[in-house]
Amino acid sequence: MHIILEIKKTMSDLYNDIPYIRLLGFNKTGQQYLGSIKKELDVPFITKTADYKNELSFELACSDMYSQAVFEKYGYLMKNELQQNIIRI
Repeated sequence: MHIILEIKKTMSDLYNDIPYIRLLGFNKTGQQYLGSIKKELDVPFITKTADYKNELSFELACSDMYSQAVFEKYGYLMKNELQQNIIRI
């Protein structure tokens, strides 16, 4: 996977700082909490991936490879990351 994605050991230094926070899901309590802290964050708070294609390009490439592996093994076609909705419990 590292070879295919061209991941170098030096790239790990890039992830010492959090470049963004991506919301995957929440419940009612979490929604209230997120609403209260969202304005205090120093990094982008991503709720809609389609608006951040450039920032998420590496994550999307990894997701596409995982989706391909799932399809090859199980025949199940997963949704593209840009089409996934936030999970609300």
